[in-house]
Amino acid sequence: ATQRPLILDEADYLVGKNGMVELVRDVYEGSQSPILLVGEEQMPNKLKRFERFHGRVLSWIPAQPVSLEDARLLAEAYAPNVQLGDDVLRHLVELAHGSVRRVTVNLVNLAEAAAMNNLDAVELGSLKSLGGFEFYKGESPKRSVKA
Repeated sequence: ATQRPLILDEADYLVGKNGMVELVRDVYEGSQSPILLVGEEQMPNKLKRFERFHGRVLSWIPAQPVSLEDARLLAEAYAPNVQLGDDVLRHLVELAHGSVRRVTVNLVNLAEAAAMNNLDAVELGSLKSLGGFEFYKGESPKRSVKA
């Protein structure tokens, strides 16, 4: 066995699928590799009815909202070729309402816009030079009335 961890995202969906929780437990028993379950807040409660599985969980660690420090680290991975000011990253964290996904989408969009405009650094005040750049907020578009 390699002892490499197995990461299962949206693992709370396993509970609703017949036999899936036991299958994951069997994988654990056979490999003895750590398994990291990522899911919604109610996942620990949903898993209580599977005592043989629930009893093997070593720790429950709730996810924390995305922080400025997280945004800095994410920028290194998702926008490595553009220097983003802390004012931009702070704005991303505010818009994200805790969501890492929203920060990463905005980082990718900013990196693409900066590359298209030959910019190697972006501050909040310089966003106007990105030609109509809009931050992703995770909201559905509003219907506009055309005259």
